[in-house]
Amino acid sequence: MTPPKSAHKLSNFALFGFPLFFVCAYLLLLISSDFYLGGNSWKQGDWLINSNAGPTRRFLSGDLLLFLSDITGESPLKILVAIQSILLIALFCSLYQLRSWLPAWLFFAFTTAPALFPAFWFADPQGSVRKELIIFFAIFLQLIAIERRSKWLIWVFVVLYAFAVFSHEALLCFFPLILYVNYGFGKNFLSPKHLHSHSTAIAFLSLSAFIFAFSFKKAVSADQVCEVLLSYNLSEEICSGAVSALDRDIKTSFRNINIWQATTNQIAVTILCFVPILVLLWKTPERRHIFTLFIFTGAPFVALYFLGIDWGRWLSFHFYSFFVAILVATKNATIRPPQITSRVLIFSILIVHLVVAAPRHTMGHIKFGVLERLDNFATAIFDAI
Repeated sequence: MTPPKSAHKLSNFALFGFPLFFVCAYLLLLISSDFYLGGNSWKQGDWLINSNAGPTRRFLSGDLLLFLSDITGESPLKILVAIQSILLIALFCSLYQLRSWLPAWLFFAFTTAPALFPAFWFADPQGSVRKELIIFFAIFLQLIAIERRSKWLIWVFVVLYAFAVFSHEALLCFFPLILYVNYGFGKNFLSPKHLHSHSTAIAFLSLSAFIFAFSFKKAVSADQVCEVLLSYNLSEEICSGAVSALDRDIKTSFRNINIWQATTNQIAVTILCFVPILVLLWKTPERRHIFTLFIFTGAPFVALYFLGIDWGRWLSFHFYSFFVAILVATKNATIRPPQITSRVLIFSILIVHLVVAAPRHTMGHIKFGVLERLDNFATAIFDAI
């Protein structure tokens, strides 16, 4: 007897929707906590870097927040927390909407993986809601817009992309992935004229953001940026993280770090994050194409490992890009993952991803990843009761 559609939808939500809803709600709770504590020097501080005292890299998000603060009379921190919350909800909703693009078991395997943003941010919340939040949502929006043949949504994506790359130059590394989405997927839905105009706009924005970021790398000191924020009645603590890092060079960032040990650890964590997925995809006939996508999506982020110590974030960028590439390749039927309905397999995937070491947002790993965070969360609830 076939189960009713309502029962199927309920089980579908229990398997995919509820875990995403839970993680999203948890992160929203932490954002609210950040606001009441006066803001986090990294999670909010990075967004508040601005050019009011003079041109500087990563300025656009801060300039927008201060502009909105001036016209509304609200604190820039309050506006920022509202924007982060909206983008976070939009990101998780768009991820849930894309679930039909992959076989259920594969979507579940990706979304519970320790290096994709739901589990990665849950395990190490200090690495969450940074500026990659913008580009993650933007690329999901690009996929949805192309599938729907929505020209206005595609140009919304272009605006979001501009906002992202002028807010943080590291997000330029997603440019090859965006071109892959355009020409690997968009060619099936968009006219050549629209496809080329869209890609040209993205290329122009990328080049402009790159030139700007490196032209004004040290144009304004961290103290000058901080003075502007203090004039908006923000706490001095907000300047102690990303803002103060504006004056820090690469040598200072890597000082007192055992690079050999950190590199060995990072390779091990990368293997732990990718091998379960690659093993599951081994039965796919197009194994060589999958391996090519793994290399292609990782190559743009290699340089970041030499420029900053947020190695866990760079790994999450790679994993996200690989996930998007698999989404596109599966949707195009370039790869054909097998249909697996075994509940034992799905349960096994969950167990592996719960206990496997998760990357920290900087260097190193969290021993039991998501399971450790769940244990901390449960302990905090019982203590509160």
